[in-house]
Amino acid sequence: IKKTDSSVIESLEISFAGEGDILVKWRGNNVMVFEVPGHAEGQLALAPENMEWFLAGDLIQGAGTVVIGSEDGNMIDYFHSLKRIIRLNPKIVLPSHGKAQHSTKCIKDTLNHRIQREKQVLRLYKAGYTAEQMVEDLYRNVDRHLWPLALENIRSHLVKLKTEQIL
Repeated sequence: IKKTDSSVIESLEISFAGEGDILVKWRGNNVMVFEVPGHAEGQLALAPENMEWFLAGDLIQGAGTVVIGSEDGNMIDYFHSLKRIIRLNPKIVLPSHGKAQHSTKCIKDTLNHRIQREKQVLRLYKAGYTAEQMVEDLYRNVDRHLWPLALENIRSHLVKLKTEQIL
């Protein structure tokens, strides 16, 4: 990018990357692009071929949970992306927030948490709860300011369960 004295961009080249593209070399290994949708439709991750590290971005966080929003998120894709990284088995996982994780344990824990939450959502749905009532029940010990985000996750679980014809 070249800038003039007034900080106006004179020219800009935009490149799009996707699954399997090689961006750079790192310590003799190609750094590749991985498509990991779920949190967001176009989410990408980066990792060298030797899986020394895996930059997972917003797919996971060092603390807390990721919102799988109704507009761009997809819980089915999210589950698939988490399982894919577990299969790739990188040595270090770099989340969007928090510290580097020295195994896929954080991803396994995230997946297990989502599986348990889905079982809770299914149980409450079968008991006649609305999504809003599920939030009150499942997140009663969480700051109420976060409940709208929790509601998005519950709705995403419900869409997944309906898509998979479980509901």
